[in-house]
Amino acid sequence: MRPWLGLALLAVCGTAQAQFNIPGGGQNPLEIRNLIGSLTKQTVLSSSLDDADRGIKAFDGWQWGDFEVRAGLSPSNEGVLTLPRGRMALQVQSFCLRAGGYGPNLGMGYGHAPYLGPQANIIQNVIRRHSSSEVPQKSTQQLLWAMISRVKPSDMTGDARQALILLQPQEIAVLESNAIKVVEDRLMGPVLRGIDRAMAPIVKAENDLRAGLTRAGTSFEDLERIAVPEAPADIKSEIDAGRWLADGRGAFFRYKPQGYRNMTVDVVVPRAPELIRDQLNRIVTMNTAGGTSFTVTYADEFQPKAIPGKPWALAYPIKAVKVTDGTNEATLEVQNFIICSAPVDQVGAWRASTMPLIQDWWGAGRDYAQDRLGERYGGRAYEAYDEASDAYDRGEQAYDIGTGNPSADRALDVGHYVDGVDTAVRGTSGERLGWIAQTHANLAEALMHATNVIGGLGGEESANGGSHAFNPPGGIAMPGNRGSQRLGVSSRGW
Repeated sequence: MRPWLGLALLAVCGTAQAQFNIPGGGQNPLEIRNLIGSLTKQTVLSSSLDDADRGIKAFDGWQWGDFEVRAGLSPSNEGVLTLPRGRMALQVQSFCLRAGGYGPNLGMGYGHAPYLGPQANIIQNVIRRHSSSEVPQKSTQQLLWAMISRVKPSDMTGDARQALILLQPQEIAVLESNAIKVVEDRLMGPVLRGIDRAMAPIVKAENDLRAGLTRAGTSFEDLERIAVPEAPADIKSEIDAGRWLADGRGAFFRYKPQGYRNMTVDVVVPRAPELIRDQLNRIVTMNTAGGTSFTVTYADEFQPKAIPGKPWALAYPIKAVKVTDGTNEATLEVQNFIICSAPVDQVGAWRASTMPLIQDWWGAGRDYAQDRLGERYGGRAYEAYDEASDAYDRGEQAYDIGTGNPSADRALDVGHYVDGVDTAVRGTSGERLGWIAQTHANLAEALMHATNVIGGLGGEESANGGSHAFNPPGGIAMPGNRGSQRLGVSSRGW
């Protein structure tokens, strides 16, 4: 135990404790109401699904293949990991942050929520400090259960008490002053009957945890059964499983819990693809950093069409895509189109004078596909633009394009190219390409890179070198089901 810990506990032990002394054996309505108020006041951690970023739907359904498992993680004192560019899987320890919430389910998707609530910063600090500590995971979990159920540090027993070394003296004082006592069983009946039905299981679970964590000899398994009940088989999620999220600094990630204590976080720090163009400035080949090449054959028997209101953009129908990945190669027919922009030096002046802010590029492509190209080059094309627009909404800082930023121009071309190629590749899963998952992953990484460039989060020059600071404890893995476990994510490996 740290030298100051015992002194800190002694200093705060004199703080007044909430006593539940109810005359008449708990039959006094006023006293019951006061008790209900104490138990249902704002929770120490209030983050909910309503606070969460629900991620980028445009990447749902993409196949990803294998990720490089990153072992031997070395987080900073704040839990930050320094990652190279590429696609990797982080295997990190995670924690239950809700008493009575269902455990993770295979069909559950996760958003990313901030730490909110009166003691949210203290809970987050515990997870950050755990990341670079040697405190056993079970001990830290018991401390977190004690915190969310409002147990006095001076009343904690066993492993929860040992994990108090993760707290500073002023934080211990806050926990002492906001704690409550265990409610006797004879009083819980009237209390539970007097509160909202959805809230009752949480209130009961928190009280049962308080009892277990202040009673010597309670096993971890007993606490676990209280805190993490098994999910029903038909549980629903408002977020699709495998949903990708953006960290706002250029990386994309998704949560994949292996139970509530072990978490795999897939991370993509996208690399820029190499682009080869023809004399018309069309991309003919895109070589991805992951080793896949996509070469388009355009349907030159059809004349390109200008996008209405976008005189620098032309829609070129395509008829085939050749995919090469190492020793594998396949040529796939496709009915779609790719929008290409004219060289920047030809249109930059026009943009600067007449269109300082270009909006809804993707919408123009979708509408044109539907209205002008007809059945042969419509269909999936304009549906894809609906999906693509979701990804680009987050990075719709089209001012860069409107002022003639060439890197943003290239990114838009990459986005349109990926969309056209994806139409060919997506329909071959399990049929013609046994290596489709890796192909999809390389294609999607190129689209992620384009999203970053458009959003001002990294240009062509920076996307193939350097490292990225990724912060797993920076937010909560929020389940798409409101009765399930919100998970605290550390950056310490398992």
